[in-house]
Amino acid sequence: MDYTKDYVLILKESLERKIGILKQLKEYNDEQKKLCSAENFDIEAYDVLVEKKSKLADDLETIDGGFSSVYDRVSTELKENKDKYSSDIADMQRYIALITDMIAGIQADEKRIFEMAKSKLDIRRKEVVAAKKSNQIAANYYKSMSRTSVSDPQFMDKKK
Repeated sequence: MDYTKDYVLILKESLERKIGILKQLKEYNDEQKKLCSAENFDIEAYDVLVEKKSKLADDLETIDGGFSSVYDRVSTELKENKDKYSSDIADMQRYIALITDMIAGIQADEKRIFEMAKSKLDIRRKEVVAAKKSNQIAANYYKSMSRTSVSDPQFMDKKK
């Protein structure tokens, strides 16, 4: 029995799922850009998005592996019978072109987000260093003042 039509359907569905995941990645990138553009950088929210994106990247790898496996099974049949599967092949080519464009956009976004986050973290790091210095100066001041003992009155009122 010939399962090629079923395999082609699986290939198309996996490409559609990949497009859906890439759209979700784009949305997460947009959220990360907003976080990086905000006055107060919310590192926890940023980390949550990074974790979500990591899971989606794992899903993409799974889909790619499955796609390759199925394509290997039917590639010969598709090449030998292009006319029979021409509309399916055209659909997959459109999906692949869209996926390629989406990936290029996401990669460009990732670079911009990385630079924005790095800039925000550098600012935060400088603020932390300044706060530590300020605290250290205050601690040294209080320490030196506690060592100063005043046993005799410095000003004496001689009126009585």
